[in-house]
Amino acid sequence: MMAVLVYTFRQRCHRDSFFQLMPAVNIDGVLVPSNPYDARQMVNHLELNPAEAKSVIWTFINAVSPEASDANTVAMRRSLKSFLHRIYYDLRNLGQLDRDRALNFAATNAFQAASTFELAIASGMELDSIEVEKSPLCRLNSNCWDVKLKFFDPENSRP
Repeated sequence: MMAVLVYTFRQRCHRDSFFQLMPAVNIDGVLVPSNPYDARQMVNHLELNPAEAKSVIWTFINAVSPEASDANTVAMRRSLKSFLHRIYYDLRNLGQLDRDRALNFAATNAFQAASTFELAIASGMELDSIEVEKSPLCRLNSNCWDVKLKFFDPENSRP
């Protein structure tokens, strides 16, 4: 599997501080203002200032097996994008309930869901729904939840 590492800022003020703290960059003799959205500049800055990494949220996404066909890769990316969009926008929550925190974890751990998507897409399936339920397998005095991804066959008209 290949994973892409992306980042965002915890708050707008954190992003603004990166704009202020990062030095300008010399590109072909031209001094260019700092840009925290440029991954190369960000990596260079964090190597010199590792303590500032706490202001950044890192996420693994769009994990795709290198041996997947081009059609499967496109379908995989579309499905993962749909999954993340549903989690981030349609099912957005503050994480106050246990089930909400389980759902939020699924969004931050999309890398783990990628293998499920890969198998479903290879079978011609598409994401139908995302549900959260109390896990039947849990240690004593633990609070465990399962995030269930349900898929459907768009070619099959039977319920």
